[in-house]
This record gives sequence, structure tokens and C-alpha cells, in this order.
Amino acid sequence: MKVAFQDSHSYSARVMRPLTERFELIKTLSNKVWLAHDRQADFKPVVIKQGDGDQLEREWCCLNQCRSHYFRQPVEWLEDEQLLILEYIEGDSLLSLEQDQATLFLSLMPQIVRAIRCIHQQGWVHGDIKPSNVLLDKECQTITIIDFGAALPMNTVVNTQSSIQLTLGFCTQSRTYGHHRVSEKDDWYSLQQWLLQLKSVGLPIKDVKQVDKWLAWLHTMI
Repeated sequence: MKVAFQDSHSYSARVMRPLTERFELIKTLSNKVWLAHDRQADFKPVVIKQGDGDQLEREWCCLNQCRSHYFRQPVEWLEDEQLLILEYIEGDSLLSLEQDQATLFLSLMPQIVRAIRCIHQQGWVHGDIKPSNVLLDKECQTITIIDFGAALPMNTVVNTQSSIQLTLGFCTQSRTYGHHRVSEKDDWYSLQQWLLQLKSVGLPIKDVKQVDKWLAWLHTMI
């Protein structure tokens, strides 16, 4: 079955260095992101992110300000180890949706829009809205937006030398070339590209009409 979405993501499962005796690693979720048991919290499952200290601290600040059931809640920021601890939420990324599940995706759009608005209302921009960064709890039909590693406060000026990793095809050209002032439009543009990708795979007429309605609305936001 043909998948509905594609985005650029690859990672190594190799642990770069010992994390800490506090955690029991279960599996690698992505590059320097692990599912683990926290020995200090009755072996509660958590997500551990390792990386650039400034980026992780920024993600920690963003998640603390944008607390919502739409996002993984921040647990702890271990500055010395450069580890960010997040709550674990089960779900499959929307990257796994098949072409014939377009109707399901479109039914989730109101949730995705509300989640993005929640971020913007707190003065932040996610910066990397794409299929692999949205999880779906199939039983509850609820979404969770993940990976705030590219999140920035609104009106932050970034340039092409920024260490923040972008996903080509989902970010604006101005974000790719030269100086760019971060705004809400960045996330709405990413969602627009997502819908255009969905429309290109060939959908039933009823789904095309729904996609067109969302695209018309997003056009007013960009």
C-alpha cells in the first residue's frame, strides 16, 4: 500500500555515550532519542533526548510554557549531562498512514490546528511540523506533537548558519536562504506543504474537497 506522506528523517541506533546509571534504556526512537525506564520513578517509561545544550534548554523552556495534552510534558532538564527527560506517550507517527487513510488524517486536522495554535499563543513557533513529528493514539484518536528541537520564540532572527536542523520541503524558502524572522507563518506553511503532498497522491473527490477547504484557510494564515 502506498504511504500518504514522506519526510526526510534518518538516524543511527548507536548510543553515543553512556547516559546515566539512573536510566535503563529500552530502545532507540531516533538519533540520540531513547525510550527508557527511570529508576528514580519506579521504572516509569520516559523519553530521553541527548544533544546540544542550548537547543535542549530551549526545548525545555518551550514545553514548560506550552503545557498541553497535545505535547509530551517535560520531566527534567539535566544540564550537566545534556539530557532532556520527557514523558512517554504511545502512538504511531502520521508518517505511517496509508494513502487510503486520508479521511482519518483529515479528521485529525482540527486537533493539529489547535495544537499549533496553542504553541503560538505562548509566543513560540514549532519550526518542524511534519508527519513524523505528530503521533496518533489510534484507540483514542488523539494526536501528540513531538520534537520541539527546532522551536524558537517568535520574531527570532535566524540565518543559514543556524545549528537548527530544518526539513527541506516543509520549511519556507526564506528560512533556507539568508536571514529569516521566525513567525507563525512558518508552521502554517509546513502544514500547507503537508496537505499539498497528500493531495498529490490521488484522493477521492470528497477528500480532495476537504483538502482544498483547509488549503484555502491556510492561505489566509500565510
